[in-house]
Amino acid sequence: MSHPKLTVERVIEEAKRQHGNRSRVAKRFGVSRQAVSKFAKTHPEVAAVFDEALAEMVDLAESKLYAALVKGQAWAICFTLKTQSKDRGYVERAEVTGRDGGPIDVHTIQIVPAARREEVHAG
Repeated sequence: MSHPKLTVERVIEEAKRQHGNRSRVAKRFGVSRQAVSKFAKTHPEVAAVFDEALAEMVDLAESKLYAALVKGQAWAICFTLKTQSKDRGYVERAEVTGRDGGPIDVHTIQIVPAARREEVHAG
């Protein structure tokens, strides 16, 4: 069931105006975010506008990251190496050890069905 306030043309126009922000589109029409998402799922041309807005946002973020790299900003260098250069060894690893760097103390827990508990404790 489609919402009477939502039309393909109106939602596309508002989605472009709001840069694909579904919550803002929903607020503009007085409907829930879920109603806008459901409308987009049933109208591929509307979904395409939301997808394009997301792609543009990611492109912008990548451009800003690149600009920060060019400026030599340490956070951008670190982020890029950790996410894009794993094949070159830029990987964060957490080392897990026991007390004072020793081995991890592992205990085995025996799970016994309730019917056999008396046997185990008795014997």
